[in-house]
Amino acid sequence: MVNSSVKVITNSVDTNYWAPSLERVDNDCKDLLKLVFVGGTDDSHGLFPILKVLQRLIGENYKIKMNVITKPGIGDIDKVKEFIRNHSLQSHVMMEMGLSREQMRERYRNADCLIYQTTNDGSPRVVAEALSCGVSVIASKHPGIEVLDDDNEFIKFTSFSDEIAIENEIKQLINRPELLQIRSELGRNRMIGKFHVDVVGKEYACLYKSIVNN
Repeated sequence: MVNSSVKVITNSVDTNYWAPSLERVDNDCKDLLKLVFVGGTDDSHGLFPILKVLQRLIGENYKIKMNVITKPGIGDIDKVKEFIRNHSLQSHVMMEMGLSREQMRERYRNADCLIYQTTNDGSPRVVAEALSCGVSVIASKHPGIEVLDDDNEFIKFTSFSDEIAIENEIKQLINRPELLQIRSELGRNRMIGKFHVDVVGKEYACLYKSIVNN
């Protein structure tokens, strides 16, 4: 008879490396909300709906900037650049490609919120790394992301590419800037307590031990 019990072990994150900067100054959003997008420019990562949201909010005089960090070859970069030009977003959106690990950490440390949308990523490591750096997260509902915050305490979930929901979540961060600090602390504490490399390593050790004993 096959044992029906299932043990799920998540990815770990090095919370010592992926940590907030000691010099980080909390942004009260009175001057600028700094967003970061990480992912491909193809349809499965929902970048264009996010850009449309950004365009509307800027048109309503919200002060926002966003880093778009992607890899060459994942989607049509030229179409994204064309959209940015056609909607006069050049001074609000900066595109970067092929960043190093150190550069990614720096981008997270300088950001207020990661916007992450996906339809097919398994367990996105970038979300855990951003949370570990103290960054708030707005993400699409996805099992690999929901497992990081199964109590819905610090990640704000939306349906994939739901422009209205994403827009409302961004506005809430601007109108209630104290949420940034609250979610920052909750998210980092969860990464340390449940997803740190040592914690996950012990789970693997227990799993292997149970397999050997059985």
